[in-house]
Amino acid sequence: MSRKCYLCDRKASSEQYISLHKFPKNEILCEKWKYACGILDSDDISHVSLCSIHFKCEFIQIRTQREKPFVCLLPTAIPTISVPNVPDIVETLPSQNNESKTFNNLSLNNIEDNEHNGHLEQSIVDTTEVFESNDSYPGLDMLRVNSCSQSEHVNPDVDDLMSPCTIIRKRSSFEPRFVSEIEEQDFLTSKRRKRTIEMIKKVNKEKSLKIKRLQDAYRRQKRRIKTLEELVKHLEEEQMLSCEAAASIMNMVSDEEQNFI
Repeated sequence: MSRKCYLCDRKASSEQYISLHKFPKNEILCEKWKYACGILDSDDISHVSLCSIHFKCEFIQIRTQREKPFVCLLPTAIPTISVPNVPDIVETLPSQNNESKTFNNLSLNNIEDNEHNGHLEQSIVDTTEVFESNDSYPGLDMLRVNSCSQSEHVNPDVDDLMSPCTIIRKRSSFEPRFVSEIEEQDFLTSKRRKRTIEMIKKVNKEKSLKIKRLQDAYRRQKRRIKTLEELVKHLEEEQMLSCEAAASIMNMVSDEEQNFI
């Protein structure tokens, strides 16, 4: 199944100069990407991608591989176009300005000569989908202009995406996995309403059983502690156990009780 953009459901397209990019491995950048897309820290992003439409022109680099053009992102690239939350670009990485200047000063010839250089490969945020078109393509300068303009106006309906209010964080699955993921649309039809109610009942039953097991375990532990206290007291009264030993045992029992709670 082909990948799609998490925010606008677009696919990679060589004709429209749209590419898909995975989330960066850098923790600081990854947090800003998640914030921009409205994704929680606990969500799985291994299969989540964003298209180049959501990045400004200064974050985009056009490269070639086997005479085919494809779009790369600078290491400091952050989605800021048509996103639910616009992150603060100033506080990205300490070396953001230096790295941006370095990439902007690179000529296209230097980029082509360093295709096999691992240093540049590591500087590019998780690889993009290479365009599958085998047709001839315009000059790289034209590609750069088209790619940047494409990020602002690809189709007429892109104007609707410019309003942050129209973008809603999408659930990763059609059916809710947790009670917190239940939405109004899960009650639109009778079948979906029935499944949602059954899921709520199931979750409630599981939590009730878990609480009951914990309560039973706590009561058993209390009975064991009470029995042990009576035994220690009896041994101490019969002078079969010293006061120091009895106090030490009771301290150990108290510590175990606190750890159990």
